[in-house]
Amino acid sequence: MFNPGSSDRVLFKDGRSETGTMFGRAGFCWGWGILWEFIPFYSVFLLGVMSISRMFTLLLPLKELADKRILIAALSSYLIYTILVKTVPLAAPGVIYQYTSTCGFCFFSAGNNIVSDRVYNLTNVLQLGFPFIPIFLSCISSIYLVRRKRSQQRGSKKVLRRKSTTVAMLENATTTIIIMTAVYVVFNIPVFINYIYYVAWFFSDQQYGDYYNTVFLYQYLWNISWVLCMAGNAALNPIVYYWRIVSYRAWIRRLVGRSNPGSAPSYTSVTQRVTV
Repeated sequence: MFNPGSSDRVLFKDGRSETGTMFGRAGFCWGWGILWEFIPFYSVFLLGVMSISRMFTLLLPLKELADKRILIAALSSYLIYTILVKTVPLAAPGVIYQYTSTCGFCFFSAGNNIVSDRVYNLTNVLQLGFPFIPIFLSCISSIYLVRRKRSQQRGSKKVLRRKSTTVAMLENATTTIIIMTAVYVVFNIPVFINYIYYVAWFFSDQQYGDYYNTVFLYQYLWNISWVLCMAGNAALNPIVYYWRIVSYRAWIRRLVGRSNPGSAPSYTSVTQRVTV
């Protein structure tokens, strides 16, 4: 990955190190760097599974897509795979995580170890850059399928004003997943563009500094895509959960001591009117 500069410069006028107390410790920086990468990797995979499976559920409503045991096995396998690709390269000589104030995080540095560097960058592209395409397509497809279903219901003049509890919950869950996926898409457009640019450099003959040859590209592009977009997406998700998930909203209200059992909607009745 990129190397924006040394980690031992002084940022403050009083002589304090820019790394501070925590980021100056190698063990903390390693742990922070691994978690900062592992959590988005696995989160993107989980969102992709939800978005794509929901699209197929809308497309094939009467077909059971997969056995739950297969799904659990897939999630467990990907979890193990992600842990391995984030930790195994660290065993190679010269590979470290080091802090840079230019971008404000502990980044992976392979030094002269070309194999570890290529494995690291390839997994980043495949697990963070590439998933944007199927997730974006599944989001657009789900929106289209939901709108088409509503149009068909209005056209047939047989719109059911009351729906069963199961149907109501499924429609509510579908809307929630679409919103979550749309939030991901908005925040990850810069990430996707950055990775396209990065892959183009990866297969070029130019040095990193010659390809990322402006102040914006060299100092801000990775900061925007690798830090701000990921953090913004993660910060907005709980707001979406609070808005859309009744049980989560009730739990937050109980946590802050503002529980009002009579105010929260529920799906306890056999039939109810639903707005999706």
